[in-house]
Amino acid sequence: MNRFFRCSYVLRLLMIGFLGFVLVTWVPVFSFEKVPSTVNPLYGVVLFIFLSGFLITQTMSRNATLQNSIELELSRTRRIMHLIENMHVQASWKKEVKKRILAYLQFVGSNNFTSYKKSDDLFREMTHVIYACAPKTRKDEILFSELLCVTREIALQRQELARDLHSPITSYVWIVYFLVGVINILLVFLVRDTSMLSSVYVFLVSVMIFLIADLLVELNVLTKSKRNEFQNLYAENAQRVKKE
Repeated sequence: MNRFFRCSYVLRLLMIGFLGFVLVTWVPVFSFEKVPSTVNPLYGVVLFIFLSGFLITQTMSRNATLQNSIELELSRTRRIMHLIENMHVQASWKKEVKKRILAYLQFVGSNNFTSYKKSDDLFREMTHVIYACAPKTRKDEILFSELLCVTREIALQRQELARDLHSPITSYVWIVYFLVGVINILLVFLVRDTSMLSSVYVFLVSVMIFLIADLLVELNVLTKSKRNEFQNLYAENAQRVKKE
């Protein structure tokens, strides 16, 4: 399990706080004689929070779907093993299917998870071996029909999984998002005066914008710890298959 707090998390929080402090300390107060009443940073902050909430929801939905796809693929892989164990067919065929499943799981479990698509050839080899089965009894025909359905479900799940590896946020959306954040910070600085309360307000709003943006990046990026977690699931299932 991941540790609740990591050194990198603490460093990022400290950097965000330091960046907010630097902005408040080094950026001078704009000497406007009168700031127009229409310059209200609250509207921009609300827009930024709304946009952030929408993107965070999209990203969390992608992450949940990705996790679900992995769990479904692995459970169906184990289902294949259970089905072939109950089929009265050649032992060499069962051995070959197990060998192909093991090779597939070990490949995904030992390589960078972002290269998941590279396992396509191993998956196709596995399915070709499964299709080569020639059931002889009625029971084997029923089990083989179920085996084909499970194999088809894995293939569909793999397509969904490969799609979810990509970010749901496009480059253009990122540009717009960060521009909205920068504009919000500029608006806050436009209405700042020389009072301590105003400086604290600017600091808190700036830090809040940085924190929300950092949270979105954290949720959107498949970090090394996330990739290792996914790879470990495949490696663990490979060990289970190996023992069966």
